Parts: sequence; C-alpha cells; structure tokens
Amino acid sequence: MSKPISLNSLTFSDTKGNPIIVKDYFTTFHGEDADVHLENFIQDEYLYMQLVLKRTPENLKLAQDSGETLDELEVRKTVRLIAKYRGVDYKGVTSRSRKTEYIEVRRMAIALCVERNTRITTIAKAMKLHHANVIHHRDTFKNLCETEQKYKDEFEEASDYVATFMKL
Repeated sequence: MSKPISLNSLTFSDTKGNPIIVKDYFTTFHGEDADVHLENFIQDEYLYMQLVLKRTPENLKLAQDSGETLDELEVRKTVRLIAKYRGVDYKGVTSRSRKTEYIEVRRMAIALCVERNTRITTIAKAMKLHHANVIHHRDTFKNLCETEQKYKDEFEEASDYVATFMKL
C-alpha cells in the first residue's frame, strides 16, 4: 500500500510572487493512487481559482505545502505515462521486480527526469529507489543510447508521448 500524502495549503500568487490568496486544506490522500488524486485535486483548485480570480495561467502561480514536492509528483506522473505508453502495469514498475519491461520503464522515466534537470535525490525519493540505483539507470541509459539507435528512437517516442500530457 502507498504512503499517504498530505496537503497543508495552496498559495496562489501573481507573477512577482506576491500572494493573492492562501487556502488551507490540512487533508490527506490515501490509497494506491494517492499521488494521482492529489495532482487532480490541485489541478481542479488551480482551474477554479483562475475562474474566481479572473486570471490566466500566465499570471497566476501556484505553490503547495504538502508532504511531497511538485517535482516528486511530476516524477511519478512521468513513470505512470511511460508505463502506459509501453503497455506495462504501473504497479509492476513501482515494485521491486527485476522484469525487463519494468526496468526499461524505470530507466526511461529516470532519463526523462534527468533531461528535465530533476535532482537525482528527488527522483530516488519519488521512485522509492536508492540514489545509486538512479545514477546506475542514468548511466546505463546513456550507454544504450550511444550504442543502439533503436533504443534511442524508442525513448524519443516515449518522450514525445509524455510531452503531450505534461508541460515540459
């Protein structure tokens, strides 16, 4: 079972970082898809506040105070999207399984996150891996791309798929 994720508050600010409104929630999300529920909740609140405050995404910024960072949620969303793209079970990817199809999804997700300048420790925490494993996957991915064009092409296709669902 997944660890619960708490959301303490959301701060909506202008482009200069000046808070417009702070909403306190002090709520916790539970279950296998807690990260997805939290992400959907935050997105719904953001869209709602855009309507209420009559602001566009360009001039309304969001900051959250929770048990997890937005970067960690982005890492897990990346893993979930690549698993979906490759037709692999997300639960298998997040398990400790050594099946090749799960390892490849992990490796591609790590590579994509590294490409987006996500910190190794953030990736490790979000994927529940030791940071040395993340470094190993990063280096192995780099070596595979240098030696196998097909592997690099598969990664680029997966990366394009993820980009259609995320702001990269």
